[in-house]
Parts: sequence; structure tokens; C-alpha cells
Amino acid sequence: MHLISLIFVGDLNCTTGLDEVWGQARSIDSMSDMLKDIVFEYNLVDICPPWIVPTWDNGRVGLGYVAKRLDRFLIHEQMVE
Repeated sequence: MHLISLIFVGDLNCTTGLDEVWGQARSIDSMSDMLKDIVFEYNLVDICPPWIVPTWDNGRVGLGYVAKRLDRFLIHEQMVE
């Protein structure tokens, strides 16, 4: 069996859904479906911490506050095994 070494690490500037967005002004990223498709197509696993926390926020308070989990560690499923 050939082991595929594929790892993406960093700030992808995209969330996969509203469970990764906090605040009153939250919305779904326009690229979230594309990110989910890429993760599926390339058999990637999103390694997340035991609890999801925001890795970015817009610095606002109140109704304009938005925070997101943008940092990711994606690894090919063969490397997980």
C-alpha cells in the first residue's frame, strides 16, 4: 500500500458551518461548501481540539461581534491510521 503524505496547516479563512462561528452577526461563509468538498474529495481529516474555539475575531463588541475558527490542521486519512 502506498502511503499518501498530505497535510494542510494554517489559516484557511473559511469555516465549514455555523458551528464554527460565534456572535450575533454570524453567517455561513460563501466558501464553506467548497472547503467541505475538498476535504471529502482528498480524503482529509480535520484534526480539531476536543472543543472548538474561535481562532479569529473582528475586534467588535455587542451586535457587531463575530468570531470564527479559521485555523485548521488537515491531514490525509491514511496518515491518521
